[in-house]
Formats: sequence, C-alpha cells, structure tokens
Amino acid sequence: VRPASASSVPATPAAAATPATTAIPATTATPAATAARRAARTAARAAATALAAVLLLGGCAARIRYETPREPLSVLAGDAFLYARIRGPSLALLAPALLPEEESRAIAPLLARSRELGLALVPPGGPGERPGLEALLVGDYPFRSASLALAGDGAWKREGPGYANAAAGVRVALPGPTVVLASSGPIEPLVERLKAPGPEPIPARLSPLAGREVVLYAPLPFDRLAESLLGERLDIPARGLIIAAERAGAVPGAPEGAGSEAAYDLALAFLMEDEDSARIYKGAARLAWYALVRSLFPEEAEAILSRRIEAEGDLVAAAGIRVRASSLAGALSRLGGR
Repeated sequence: VRPASASSVPATPAAAATPATTAIPATTATPAATAARRAARTAARAAATALAAVLLLGGCAARIRYETPREPLSVLAGDAFLYARIRGPSLALLAPALLPEEESRAIAPLLARSRELGLALVPPGGPGERPGLEALLVGDYPFRSASLALAGDGAWKREGPGYANAAAGVRVALPGPTVVLASSGPIEPLVERLKAPGPEPIPARLSPLAGREVVLYAPLPFDRLAESLLGERLDIPARGLIIAAERAGAVPGAPEGAGSEAAYDLALAFLMEDEDSARIYKGAARLAWYALVRSLFPEEAEAILSRRIEAEGDLVAAAGIRVRASSLAGALSRLGGR
C-alpha cells in the first residue's frame, strides 16, 4: 500500500468538501478517553500479572488439541475496537511499552520465549464498565514444567480450562507448549476460538501492510474507536484504519550501537467504503490522522505530518514515514495508558 503521487489523485470538486458534520473534535482528553486509557492500563497490568505467572503454570495445565494459529488476531474477539500485533525482534523491544515498568520487567522472561503477540480491546459490556482485553502469545513455553507454584498460590483459582485471579481481574490458560492465552473476561471463548479460529479481522485489501512487524488496526475507526477515545461517533464511512511499522536500521546520525535509536518505517491507510468516499472524505481522514499523530507522536509530529496523505482508490494513505523506536514505543505506551 502506498499513497498515489499528487498528479494521480483525482481533483476533488469544491462542492464535494467534507460535510460539516464530520469535523474532528479537539484532541483535549475527554472523560471517555481518560476512562478508556485507564481501563487499558488496568487490563494491561492484570494481563502482565497473569503472563508473568505463566512460566510457573505448565505443570498444572491440561493440554488442549489445537493448531498454532497462523494469525493470532483471528483467535481474538471479533468485536474488538482495536487490535495490535507485534512479532519478531520488535516484540521484546516494543511490547513492554504497553505496560507499566514493573510489569514490563516481570514479563521480560516470557517475551524472550515469544515470537508473536496479539492483543484486542473489546467494548465494555455496559455503561460505566471498562473495555475488556484479550491477549495471545505464540512462542516456546514450559508446558510440562514440574512447578505447582500457581496451583499453590491462593490468589489463583482453577476455573474451567485455566486459572482466574479475582483481585487482578484476569484469567489465563496455557493450552499447550506454543500458546499462552489471557483475558479480562471468561477464558473459555478464547480457548474455543483457539481450536476453531475465526476470520482475520484485517481485510485482505490491507494485506501489504498487515504483514509488517508492528500492526495496529481499528475496524470502523470513526465509530468504535472514536467513541472510545473521543466520546462520540463520527459520520465518516471508513471500514478500517491500519498503522504498520517495520524496522529500518538505525536513525541517520545516531551514535553507533544506540539500540534505543533504531528506526522504523511507518505507513498508514484508511480503508474507505469506496473510491468516492476516499475522494470526498480525504480531508476528514487527514484531519483525523493529524490529531492522532499529535497525540501519539508529539516529539516527531512535525516530521511525520510533512508526509502527504493522499487518496488512492478506496484508500487514504501515506507511507515512507521514518520514526525512532523510542517514539514508536512512546505511542504504544500512550495507547496503553502509561
């Protein structure tokens, strides 16, 4: 996926300007945004507590017949408003940014055994409730561990195919040696989906970006995600928003060996309902992207926004955006509520 050059973008008639009803709200934190971030932080801490204990879980778990999922996101809830997937070397580098420092240190041994992480934030069950979280890790885990530490810990109770920690508000399962599951809700649906995964949530139209090391995907971004972060839905016909990044060596001019200054090539695409929607609502998508960049990448916002975001078919997209690993980690930490 790449943006078209300016010369290839159809001219937008003045009469087709973005309707006033699609104005993007100011980026000042709203109560809904604050609540969503607080919920994400709480859920992430709970998941970290559970995942840190997984290395002690193996001897107590019951093996379940399953195939290691090719796409972890296909196992997660189908109604999530935000998906994240991190794989390869970026997992150990960036996944800790989603968690508070103490929890990040706690799960470092688990991440060292992992190849891929999938996360999903799902809508709350009712007014005043917090968004839910589901997580799946793929790697090599000590399923046959002789340790009975988790079973002997009073904070963890056996529940169905896994264990529940009522105080942390999380449930975990280790169904086999290659997968770890965690959920802030019942673990059974996640286990069932592991045995029979659903469709991949990222549309095939976005597959060129979906294969990158770091992927964030929001279905119906002006609907579910906007309501969660801004407190209201926007009347913009977008099917999805993908932000994807791939490691690109070191930042030009950075001192040799400065691992924290590794660079990533970032790309994004709004998948609109059709080509007309992409042309008509390009301005609204651009404003939404500007607001998101200034919120998630404040240190590099000007450089990022110097890249043009253009319409190409049913996409409104930009590519070739170089960001520092520390900036990408900062964006993930802000999504995680740190």
